[in-house]
Amino acid sequence: MQFRVPQFIEVEAKVIGPFSFRQFVFLAGGIGFMVMLWFWVSPFIAILIGAPFAALGVALAYWRPYGMPFEKVLEAAFWYFTSRHLYLWQKPQAKAQGGSEVAATAPAQRPIPTIRTTGPSKLRELAFQLDVQRRARPKREDPNDPKQRLGLQV
Repeated sequence: MQFRVPQFIEVEAKVIGPFSFRQFVFLAGGIGFMVMLWFWVSPFIAILIGAPFAALGVALAYWRPYGMPFEKVLEAAFWYFTSRHLYLWQKPQAKAQGGSEVAATAPAQRPIPTIRTTGPSKLRELAFQLDVQRRARPKREDPNDPKQRLGLQV
């Protein structure tokens, strides 16, 4: 039996002409605000104030930075700028005798905590085995080596 797998499930349906419903709402909102200003105030002021709102409507309708809808990017930016930030480290500042700020000297060294284990670690056992195997291997004697001919240790 064969099953049909749906394709293009992330493509929005074109409801109003060549626009999806979401695109139509954003474009109509931006352009509608500009037209409303055109009738209420002078044309120069309407263009000056309404053009950024029309551009925002076009950006909301079409622009997808990093594959995300632009309204999600605006929401993330809003929450980023309005929330508190946690700084984990800041360079300490110390006041000099003259009153100007200078960089503080190095902080006092704290002892590094050690982890106690019940027995020798696996890493130490492996290192010991490698050392024993390296020392147990006999050295090759090369008759052409001047150090070995003179009796020097290699």
